[in-house]
Amino acid sequence: MKIKWIKKTAAILSLTMVLALGGCGNKGEQKHQSGVPSLPGFGTTEQAGPGSTTEELTVEPDTKEYAEKENEEFEAYLDQQFRDYAEADTMTFNYSVKDEKSFGFSKPETATIGDASLSDETFEENRKKAQENYDELLKFEDAELTFEEAFIYEWLKINAETALSVNDKKYQWFFEPLSPMNGYHSEVPLMFIDYRFDDKADVEDYITMLGQLGNLYDQCIDYEKRKSDAGYFMSDTNADSVVKQIDSFIGDNPKDNYMISVFNSHMDELSFLSQAEKEDFKKRNEDAVINTVIPAFQRMKECMTSLKGTCKTTFGALCEYDGGKEYYAMLVKEYAGTDKTPDEIAAYLDEKLSATMSSFTTLYLSDPEGYQAFLGVYGDIFKDTDKMDVTEELREIEDIAMEEYPDAGEIKFSAYHMTPAEQKVMEHAMAYYMHPAADDPEGNIIYINDSFEKGHWTTLAHEGCPGHMYQHMYCANVAKVHPIMTTSNELGYKEGWAMYAAYSTLEAYFEKYYGPEHAELFATLTMENESLGYAVYGRIDVGVNYEGWTLEDAKDYFSQYGMDEEALQEVINTCAGDPGVYLSYSEGYYEMQDLRTYAEEQLGDKFDPVEYHAAVLSMGPCKFSQLKKLVDRYITEKQK
Repeated sequence: MKIKWIKKTAAILSLTMVLALGGCGNKGEQKHQSGVPSLPGFGTTEQAGPGSTTEELTVEPDTKEYAEKENEEFEAYLDQQFRDYAEADTMTFNYSVKDEKSFGFSKPETATIGDASLSDETFEENRKKAQENYDELLKFEDAELTFEEAFIYEWLKINAETALSVNDKKYQWFFEPLSPMNGYHSEVPLMFIDYRFDDKADVEDYITMLGQLGNLYDQCIDYEKRKSDAGYFMSDTNADSVVKQIDSFIGDNPKDNYMISVFNSHMDELSFLSQAEKEDFKKRNEDAVINTVIPAFQRMKECMTSLKGTCKTTFGALCEYDGGKEYYAMLVKEYAGTDKTPDEIAAYLDEKLSATMSSFTTLYLSDPEGYQAFLGVYGDIFKDTDKMDVTEELREIEDIAMEEYPDAGEIKFSAYHMTPAEQKVMEHAMAYYMHPAADDPEGNIIYINDSFEKGHWTTLAHEGCPGHMYQHMYCANVAKVHPIMTTSNELGYKEGWAMYAAYSTLEAYFEKYYGPEHAELFATLTMENESLGYAVYGRIDVGVNYEGWTLEDAKDYFSQYGMDEEALQEVINTCAGDPGVYLSYSEGYYEMQDLRTYAEEQLGDKFDPVEYHAAVLSMGPCKFSQLKKLVDRYITEKQK
């Protein structure tokens, strides 16, 4: 199923300013603007300087020979893999394909949300299927492939090997369907909200799948009970978080549930339905939500409440279990897309944190007047564009801050405002982007939470252009990557790109709205402040889930940042509940930024940001080891 990540936030006080923390996945963004102290007070000059890294990157020319013509057998294999993915269930099909004739696909005859089973037999079947998929892929190990085909093969092989490892039976109880940040209780309803209606059959399928939610959630309940019996249930704190989210979904009045109000709005927009048909579907949907979905949520709440107290560890962190550290190392590769080990990531983030604190000192000493000016406006720094509507602000970003990016053509999108009920459930999400099906270039959607009144610029740049929406549309319309490359989250690349791209728009914003004198300084301070927050989350994630940090360990480590114990405890619980997820942002952003710095250093005056970005986007979301090869290929071509 398509997973959309919605993150919590926490205000963490550094010696410099109050960090604005948050993040997004396939769909989710949260940035809270906060006030800042008026004094700098940061690290020492002995700390690593800005831009330093724990490893020196060197150009590695690609000496491999590639075929000039496409391998028909491999192309057929890729097409079949995408077809198998899209046709797996009705929900996935709807998100993957708009016109089944465009690919020659067939929508599943019977509407289904997918296999909801979490039984031992299902896990065993998954292991068997992972091995079969890997064996089939290896048939192309020595095949003659073009560069693009070889790139996709390597990507598929890495993912297949990860699937083999993760599906090992000894890791079965580490899977968490009801995790606090991205559990089925919060993600699945949003999948229904985003479901696309192209004809009456789609509406019928929707109602049918809605009736299957009770079974899906009952499977989760059964699994949580077995997980508790095995000694792997989550901490009481995280169980309470899940229960709170369930309560928010249920609400005070079942008829006010957002799955009813949003569905009703969608029905009103459908021209292919008669008024009588619309009213009938509204009634059937309301009945399913009230009598099937909400009772299932109530059963989940009862289950999670009854299992409190069965956690056998302090935080429920992975390293507290046998095999947990090994499993975490695999999650890191999946979420962050990096080849680094957890130990290497810890050292990497240590250096980034130190470098950022040192950077604040350097920036203050180089321009104390500008620094103080920044502190004076930071609480409402995007006031000039926050008053714009969404479309106007996104067009403003495209007009003044896209000079470094290759043309992706006209990008069409729709902007929707969350209902009051959605705003309550998604209280930490300022906005999120929903990418369209592979054959639907005009189906981009950005959802807006109107309860947030400030800080829209970086959020919309992250979700829209040059962030997620631009990246997706460039890959589809210009690079024309194979659709199979869209079937894996690759959150490290996606979130790393969206953060990097959003920050790249800041100088243009400040130059236009605050003047050129301090534009570069304001942009750097904003970027450093936000990225520091992600680095804090990422470092705690590794510390808690891999190094076995206690609360005291975390307090000792972050004492220099002025973190209070309550905020620190919340971050620890968040990272223990969804291990590895925040590395998509911290590790992903820093690796993306380091590759840019590396290319600039290698090429000097020959560096062209437009060409560089075209290279980074040329194959779609991938692993950072693969992205390094694309950058090296670009560097080698420019050096000729």
